[in-house]
Amino acid sequence: MKPEPKAAPGAAAPTPGRRATAPGLVALAACVALEGLALVTVGAVVLVDLLRDGAGKQVLFVFLVALFALYGGVLLAAARAVLRRRRWARAPAVLSSLLALPVGWDATGQDQALIGVPVLAVGLAGLVLAMLPAAGGLLVAERGGAAPGDAGA
Repeated sequence: MKPEPKAAPGAAAPTPGRRATAPGLVALAACVALEGLALVTVGAVVLVDLLRDGAGKQVLFVFLVALFALYGGVLLAAARAVLRRRRWARAPAVLSSLLALPVGWDATGQDQALIGVPVLAVGLAGLVLAMLPAAGGLLVAERGGAAPGDAGA
């Protein structure tokens, strides 16, 4: 009988029945979470601006706050779903990344490179990761289903 190899100090022991999360999935989830967090932050800024000024186009600003909060929340849920390898999370990841590209490009073109370049970088990285078989291709339709290229899972 062979003894089981010991894990490296500080390394977490794998849980039976649970797959290790691929680095590509973690990066994709991080991109989607950053986009969602940015939208929630913009919604909070608009809400603070609405409460501070309080006059004029309140209905429009309330709608914008609700829109940013809702879409940001969906993206944060999608980031969690990416880590759980849920197939539905790929669509909001691709959509938000596609929307981030013209927003970042426009901000960069209006001398707002401090905002535009990070938005472009996160959007492009998220789009590429969502399309790569090593990241977005690992998302599966059902719990416990093996994804293509997922050896031994």
